[in-house]
Amino acid sequence: MTIPLHQPLVRWGAALALWFLSTFILLGIKRMLVRWFSRKRPSTNARFRPEALQVTQSINPLFLWAIGFAIGIPLAPAHWGHAIKVALILGASVQVLITGSSLINPLTGSLLFRRGEQQEDQTAQNALNILLRVLLWVLVILLSLENLGVKISTLVAGLGVGGIAAGLALQHVASDLFASVAIMWDKPFQIGDFITIDTLSGTVERVGIKTTRIRSITGEELIFPNTDLVTGRIHNFRRMEERRIVFSIGATYDTSVENLRAIPSIIQKVIANLPQVRFDRAHFKDFGPSSLDFEIVYFILTAEYTIYMDIQQTINLALIDAFQQRGIEFAFPTQTIILASGAPLKSRAAMHD
Repeated sequence: MTIPLHQPLVRWGAALALWFLSTFILLGIKRMLVRWFSRKRPSTNARFRPEALQVTQSINPLFLWAIGFAIGIPLAPAHWGHAIKVALILGASVQVLITGSSLINPLTGSLLFRRGEQQEDQTAQNALNILLRVLLWVLVILLSLENLGVKISTLVAGLGVGGIAAGLALQHVASDLFASVAIMWDKPFQIGDFITIDTLSGTVERVGIKTTRIRSITGEELIFPNTDLVTGRIHNFRRMEERRIVFSIGATYDTSVENLRAIPSIIQKVIANLPQVRFDRAHFKDFGPSSLDFEIVYFILTAEYTIYMDIQQTINLALIDAFQQRGIEFAFPTQTIILASGAPLKSRAAMHD
């Protein structure tokens, strides 16, 4: 850029004037954008307005002054070119750190928590925020040093070796940390859910960086490594919309055929009239060792275990009453032993002789 100004004082005056003018224009644009994004109005981009407002507000005035300086300094003496580069690199680095740090928390929150969900336990989010901030600082510092002419190859190699050593030493902690992030992201369960893992059951109380704590139905606290929960099989009972119940009853072998035909309809009448219940089927299923077995299937239109037990108790009492009215007996384990008389035994012995 050629400027027909040869006196250093005049060139400095022009540079300072352009610096201040461009900076004030940039500050004014920032102020207008903040007001624009702060207005509450319906828009298709309303979802991203809070993030845009946050980014605009995070623009540091020093960064705008650095840009203004870069615009105005060409009017100063030519040997100030290096100062322009240093000012821009430092200003851009500071601005990236400020803006990036301000966006990490809402970004991880939007990734880990769905819209409308309560962030009951933010341990995993806080750990992820710290990890991302450390990575951001390392990247910005390395890029800034590289652009300022500092050779960082030795530093990067040292960080790589140190990172490998730290990774080997903390591999279990790191795997549990990423597992906690996976749990918060994929949400196989949430705080307050009743879950079963293998043969252990309980209510989730806390999802930590390394472990998840569950309060068992017997009262003790169960502590699981997060990696076990990610790789294991989990039964989440809170998300059941309805509960399928299968149970069996048995009638004695001396029950009449008429009563055997009537038992499925008796069972259906008992179950179908109950609230919050959908009857599915009742069938004469099998000839048991000591009973004629019937299988019954119905659905409870809620996942509450207490309601299930109340309904099952009502069904059992109603079946006892209905069977007693028709003279039907419930079967219980029995054995019939038949003893042969002595005469046939003697005759068998004579035959062998």
